[in-house]
Amino acid sequence: MDIFDDAIWTIKLRTTLENLDSQHLKKKREQWRKYRESHPDYAQRQDQKWREYGKKWMKEHPNYHKQWRKMHPENVRAAQRKYNRKRYHEDPEFRRKRLEQAKEWQKKNREKVREMGRRHDRRRRNQEDRIQYNKKRIIKLKLELIRKLGGKCEKCGYNHNVAALTFHHINGIKGKRSSSPYSNWRKEDIANLKLLCHNCHAELHHPQLTMDSQGKLITG
Repeated sequence: MDIFDDAIWTIKLRTTLENLDSQHLKKKREQWRKYRESHPDYAQRQDQKWREYGKKWMKEHPNYHKQWRKMHPENVRAAQRKYNRKRYHEDPEFRRKRLEQAKEWQKKNREKVREMGRRHDRRRRNQEDRIQYNKKRIIKLKLELIRKLGGKCEKCGYNHNVAALTFHHINGIKGKRSSSPYSNWRKEDIANLKLLCHNCHAELHHPQLTMDSQGKLITG
């Protein structure tokens, strides 16, 4: 066994041991939870014991929280935002105070508010530009497929509006379909496509729904 094989074997062994440890811990936690549910008095005594131990430990280490907060400012800010968000939705008085604070801040920081509005407008314009770009990209790809398939409906010869033309799958749709026409059309097999207008496409799929047949069906 060379060094490379030895390293691979070590990694596999370590991964297997970690999986076994996680499964063992999960099983132990589930057993401990069931035991606590079946022995509520014992669970209450244990909780009280740990609360007293925590209070004692905090008295012996008064600066622990301050040091931890200095070492993990991002975690502190995330926890504070989560707490404020929850309290904002549950406490009307807290929500009223926060709204008043926001109004006061906006009055004192007019220029920052204007800059935030300009950034929002730029993001909105960029989003609109992306939507327009995607529309153009879809139309361009559809035009390429239409030209390859002759540029007009194979049944009636219609060729006026791109939106009125569609693709019929001769042997059915194959594979998974995406919600994006662009993704679907890029993967299409030209040999499996037939260019039709929407009217001819509907008649091809539903030849039995003629006006005469439906009129007879309604009148009985």
